[in-house]
Amino acid sequence: MKDQWMAALDIRDFHSLDELRGCEVQVYFKQDADKAKGRDSGFRTVLLNPEHKGYKYFQPSGGIAIGFDDMKVLQAHELIQAMSGGEYAGNFEMAAKVDVVASAVLKSLKSREWEECL
Repeated sequence: MKDQWMAALDIRDFHSLDELRGCEVQVYFKQDADKAKGRDSGFRTVLLNPEHKGYKYFQPSGGIAIGFDDMKVLQAHELIQAMSGGEYAGNFEMAAKVDVVASAVLKSLKSREWEECL
């Protein structure tokens, strides 16, 4: 069985979620890099816990996996809140950036090289 994962990108950082390890995320922080001190940036494993948005409604303490259904409930809640006038991060500007990144990923798969995207 192939790993099921999702990834998200913003201007500063990258994170991925492996659905087989639903209690953690892999986070890549660009600001971790300090070439002068010989430190590269890289992924860190972060265990989800009640401090993360929505987690406490499904699990009592950190490091316990959130199920696929739980995540869909959280996503639906965010959408309903946005439709009711609440804050929502998604917009056309964000969608355009996602499209640029997705195109670069597909191009990179064919070229087998890094591609500039943002």
